[in-house]
Formats: sequence, C-alpha cells, structure tokens
Amino acid sequence: MRFEAYFDDIRRICIYHEYVDLTKANLFKDRELLEVVKEEAGFNRTFVYLKEDIDFSARYSFLYKGERYPVIYRHVTRMEEFDDYFKCDLHILGPHYTKKATTFRIWAPMADEVRLQIENLSLKMNEVDHGIFELKVDKDLDQKAYRYMIERSGEVNYAIDPFAYSSSPNAQYSVVIDEKRYTSKKIKPKNIISRYTDAIIYEASIRDLTSMKGLKVKNKKTFKGLLEHVKYDGQPIGIEYIQDLGISHVQLMPVLDFGRIDEKAPHGYNWGYDPVQYNVVEGTYTTDVYDPYKRISELQELVDYIHKCELYVNLDVVFNHVFEAHSFSLDKILPYYFFRYRNETDLANGTSCGNELRTESYFLREYLTLMCERYIDIFDIDGLRFDLMNFIDIDTLARIKEVTKAKKEYFMLYGEAWEMGEGLAKEKRATASNWYKFKGVAYFDGFFRDEVRGNAFGKEYPGYINGDLGRKEAMVKALCNKGVDPLSHINFLECHDNRTFYDSMKLFHPNEEDVDDRLRIKLSLALVILAQGIPFIHAGQEFARTKKGDENSYTSSDEVNMIDYARRSRYIELTYFLRDMIKIRKWYPCLRLDDLEDVKTMGNVSFYDEILIYDIANLKILINPTLEDRHYYLRGFYLARYDRDHFVNFMLNDTEVPIERLSLAILEKV
Repeated sequence: MRFEAYFDDIRRICIYHEYVDLTKANLFKDRELLEVVKEEAGFNRTFVYLKEDIDFSARYSFLYKGERYPVIYRHVTRMEEFDDYFKCDLHILGPHYTKKATTFRIWAPMADEVRLQIENLSLKMNEVDHGIFELKVDKDLDQKAYRYMIERSGEVNYAIDPFAYSSSPNAQYSVVIDEKRYTSKKIKPKNIISRYTDAIIYEASIRDLTSMKGLKVKNKKTFKGLLEHVKYDGQPIGIEYIQDLGISHVQLMPVLDFGRIDEKAPHGYNWGYDPVQYNVVEGTYTTDVYDPYKRISELQELVDYIHKCELYVNLDVVFNHVFEAHSFSLDKILPYYFFRYRNETDLANGTSCGNELRTESYFLREYLTLMCERYIDIFDIDGLRFDLMNFIDIDTLARIKEVTKAKKEYFMLYGEAWEMGEGLAKEKRATASNWYKFKGVAYFDGFFRDEVRGNAFGKEYPGYINGDLGRKEAMVKALCNKGVDPLSHINFLECHDNRTFYDSMKLFHPNEEDVDDRLRIKLSLALVILAQGIPFIHAGQEFARTKKGDENSYTSSDEVNMIDYARRSRYIELTYFLRDMIKIRKWYPCLRLDDLEDVKTMGNVSFYDEILIYDIANLKILINPTLEDRHYYLRGFYLARYDRDHFVNFMLNDTEVPIERLSLAILEKV
C-alpha cells in the first residue's frame, strides 16, 4: 500500500496512492474533520481541495483504516502566503553567546519538535514564534560543538546551524564561539576607489598563490602563507607581487566552506565552487582546522594585510547552487523551500551542478543578504563577485546592494550574467540583456572575451587578437561599447573557468614562434586594460599562464593550477608590460569613463590598413594586430607616450608613424 499526501498549494493536497480506497480516507486539521473536494488527477494520483485556505499553525493528516498519514508541507512552502506567515528578523537567529549563557534560535517552520544536541545532551527547544524555536543554556559553552535534531511528519533530520560563526572539521557540527574574541583591524587603503571604472581586478586562488614546489613558504596553500614575505628569483610573490603590478582589487576565489576535500586529510584539489556553509570559512585554508577561531582570525589577518598593501579585497561567492542540495543544512531544516523545482519532485538544474537556490524566497534572500553583511562586519571585505549571477534574481541583488552600500559606500558588486537557466523567469534573471535592471552591479562581458580572444571552449573560432581580423565591427563595440554603461561591464579574456588565454592561443597557433606568442599576449593585455569598462586579470595571465590545455581544472592537481613563478621569470617582460598599461590607464581619466554619454561623445574606433585606431578624448591608440610592420600617417601635433614597449616623450607632427607587427603605440594630442 502507498499513501503519501503533500500540500502544494494553500488549498490543494496531492495524494499518491496504491491499493487505497480514498472514499474511506478522512482529512483532519489537528482533531477537526474537514469537508473536502476530491478530483482524480491520473493513475494513482488524486488532488484534494480544501474549502478554506491552509492554517499554517495546524497539522493536517488523513485517517485511513485506523492509521494516520501526515500531509507533508511540500511546494506550498514556496508560496507568498507561507513567507508572509513565517517572516522574521534573521539577525536574532543562531547562537548568541555570553560567558554565563548561550541562547540558541533556529527557524524551522512546520517542525513538530526541535532538539539541541550538545555535550552529549539532547535538549528540547521551545517554539516561541511562527517557526522559531529557542533555548537558553545557562553555562559557558565556548567552543562547544552542537547540532539540531528536527522532527517533521514522522521523519528526523540532523542539521548544523546555518547562522553559526564556525564549525568542526567537515561541517559535522557547528561550534559556539565568543564573537568578542575576534576583531578585524579594519586597515583602510589610502587610495580610495570611488568608481568601478577606477578598479583593476585580479582574480587569484588562496591555494594556487603558494602551492608551487620549491617556494620557501612555511604555511603553503593557506591564508597564513600569504603573510610571509617570500621572493622567487628576487621578485616578490603573492600579495606583494600583485601590489607591484598596480592592481586595485584582489578577487579571492571561494574561501567559504566547500565540499569534495576532507578537511582532516586535505588530499586532492578543489576551486571551492561547491558550497557547504555560507557562514563559515573553509578549513583547509587555515593552519589548524580543529581550532574554530582560526577560521575567522586567519582570514581577518589576510584581509588586514592586503589592505595594508594598499589593495582592496573582493570575495567570490557561490549563491546560485550548493554542493549537495539534500545534505545542505537549510534544506534539512525546511525541505522544498530553498531550491527551485522543475516539477513536483525534480530539482531545477540550469546550473548543471545539481540544483538552483531559490533566491527569490523571502528567507533565502534575507539570509544571503545577512551573510554579505557579516562578510563586511567580520572580515572587512570590499566587494563580492557572484558566481553564475544569472541564477540570482534581480530583487535579491538589489537587496544585497542596498545593505552592502549602506555599510561601505564604495563596495563593489559584480558577477556572471550568462543567458542560461530555466528555473527563474527571464525578466527576473541577472543576465547581460537585463543589465539596465540591476545598475550598480557589473557583469562579465562575454562578448568582449569571445570577440577579442575567440571561443573559450575549444578551437571553434579565433578572435580578433588571435588572427581573425575581420571582426572589426566587434572590436568597435569591445573597446568602446556605446550601448552599455561602462560601470556595468567587466572586460576580461581569461578567468579560472575554461582554458587560459595562452592555451587557447596555442590551439590557434600551434607552430607560432615564442616571440610572436609574447607579442600577442601583450596586445591582449593592452586591450583589457585600455578598453572602456572595468578591467579584469586572471592570476598568471600576465606571464602566459598555462594549465597544460586543461579547460576545467576545478579538481585537477596543484601542478596544473599553481601559480608558476618560474614561468613569471621566463616571461617577466610581459608583467612589466601589464604594469605599464595599468600606469597609463591611471594617468588618463578618459580610459576610465563612468558615463555612457561621455563614451559616445569622446570615443571612436576606426581602421586603416588593418591598423586599429582607438581615439578617446585626446588619446590616439594605434594597434597593429598583423604579422607585418605597418605605417600610419599622423595629422597634427601629438606627443608620443608609449612605443615599442617603452614609455617615450617626443613630439610628432604630420608624419608617418611606424607600428611594428603585433604591437601598439599610444599618442597624446597637444
């Protein structure tokens, strides 16, 4: 016999049944017998309709042949009426510690019973408000591990606390800590970045920056390792190297607790895009995973150090999916609510990661916003990069923007805005085509990447800089986009995803001489830095980073993913070139326009004899993407500022300017 009943609407119950005579099944609201309307909905499925809206304070069940079968709250939890009934202030949730007592609060709507398991005790919690259970334990519980036992409709789940500040290894238990024991120094960089277009973002992995064999780093692959003043071939590594380049913002790949790696025996590799906890820092990046305070203090120390180096810190967060939906603590606390579904039983999976977070729900929207508040309050971060932002609804982005900007005026928000997904209505998605709906949150410009570099996913087509010189119209838009606010789009050619630029370039030009490879890489860096918008560099891109052709190295080895400082030594002139381009961008405000009307008025891209001519205000940038030397006849007085990889300072007037193959010249009109 099968008898399963689910609330999917405020008046509708879906019953799956086999060998059950539903005429003999009676529905009860607590102890009250209800009159209902039944409707056959197909083989072994029946819909039952209430004559009044559901009462969320009650429990419903069917009585059949003397047995009670609970009606499980399924997709009704995803309705506005559910959110309206169970709304609460999320700031009161979680553990609230003092030396004398700790008060625990958890939001667990529709739970029949919640128990706190701590110190080999199982303590019943009291429901004090709509869905909120509370218990005060009069004892000093500093560093005590705990979890919740939640009973609902006859089933029992064990969940860690999604509001705790730390946890035991591998998220087995949450841990109580004293919030007063950790404080960030909150060091402020002197150079204030008030506009997105003044920022230059550099993406890096905590692990990759110090994982290279032979580096004299004591605490490799950790936050602490980046505090050590280490050099390779006489050049600084890590944060100090990034500072020397002239970067403004370091974007740290995920540092919040992620799956796939055993924190007790951290073998293997993972980028970190497998969220397990949003409220706790990843343990493998700390020097002692068993110390709940070090998860916090060591990331704080790193952020303070980065700020001391006159850099800002952006965190890469994964708010679109989690590692495993049904083992995620929020799903254990309230099933069906936190994820999108494509039908009654199957999770939506537009992310191709197994699930999609339902960011449009009240509680999850407020939860993610609260996490962002914490990242600022605890770690003093300066921005967030949203992985697969297109799965985050626009209203949630607006809420996060409202709260973070109130805490830090110049807080950066940006993410991936790909045209993909199915679980969220198109008009609500943070996609590139909807950019005007979420101004103040920038997006990665896939058009720029694809047209300048070529196909990032294989050898389908080369972009402009890789030899397809017919993409002239595309280059006009790439350099001087007159359809999108420059504050809204990020120009990039390479990130942690897909092949590196160097690896793609070698696919298109397998037999090209090394000297031409170097020139092509220089031009690619120049286009990223000098184009209108926000420039983004992937760590190592500036010295021909290779992943040996690996296009998805998220679980590949350190050998594939490490930052290879020996390669930096080999391609050192490329790093100097990037530094030069950054200096030029900072010198000339016209390369950092923040108003679309100014771009339209000041900017122009044209072509002569395959030379790309980028005019912006009083600058003329000449780019020769061909394998032959070219000449351009210059009319009027110009001051030459950069030529043949060197800063120059000489006057030109009505003369022919030579532009060597795969090179550029920068001139200033006087």
